[in-house]
Amino acid sequence: MNIGLTRNFIMGGKLGDFILSMYAVKNICERDSCKANIYMYDIGWEFGIRNTHAEMLPIMIDQDYVNSFNVMDECEIDSVQHSEKNSPVRVFNSKLLSEGFIDLGGYIRSPLLYKNSWSEIYANLFNFDIKNDYSWITHNKEKLETKDRILIHRKFSKTLNHEFPYDQIINEYKDQILFISSNEKDYFDFPYKDRIEFLKVSSIEDWFSSINSCAMLVSNLSAPITIAHALNKLRIAELPNNGDLFHWVGESKYCENIKWFLNDQFNNLK
Repeated sequence: MNIGLTRNFIMGGKLGDFILSMYAVKNICERDSCKANIYMYDIGWEFGIRNTHAEMLPIMIDQDYVNSFNVMDECEIDSVQHSEKNSPVRVFNSKLLSEGFIDLGGYIRSPLLYKNSWSEIYANLFNFDIKNDYSWITHNKEKLETKDRILIHRKFSKTLNHEFPYDQIINEYKDQILFISSNEKDYFDFPYKDRIEFLKVSSIEDWFSSINSCAMLVSNLSAPITIAHALNKLRIAELPNNGDLFHWVGESKYCENIKWFLNDQFNNLK
């Protein structure tokens, strides 16, 4: 990789979308033998752009394909981004305007959205080859409490899958399981909370260390499952009955560590 050559990338939130977009960054940098200057713009960050940047900074800088990680204030963007409306970011940063940049948020306008896997969407959009059993974020820290444990995370949302076999998973792994979240409400909303312990995490780095140490993560579609995806940890995704399921179902063609469940007829758990 050419340390002297860099490319600029811009991306907004949410955190899970950002982590997924780093898959494209690593592949583009490997293809072009360069390093990345990454700029966050302020849309979709649940806990604020400054706080998220501060927590992600040590993780990003530790990646061998990342040269810098920044917050970009000199821009405008429509408040709503969706596939039917082309609403690009309007950038006023002089460095980016003179050097050029890649808008990672362009995936939202891909014709493959809600039809293909994330790997296929990014590979098609940015013209690189898909690698098998591939991680794109490295994290060397571990957390003793989650070492070799089965972690369950379930964020309450409108797209919960009430057919998901949490009962079977808890019966199979018993004392090996922990429920993990940064929000105690997630634990109290979990139907099987009385059968498993709760571990609270306090930062993004804590999430990465906890998942990096575990044997497997079981989660619905939220930031923790994308962290497991980026680290290529064994993971089971609770899929919703909407177009998002196609982004995950197709990934199992390229990776043995990803499992998913929609219903008894449509899953790859067996």
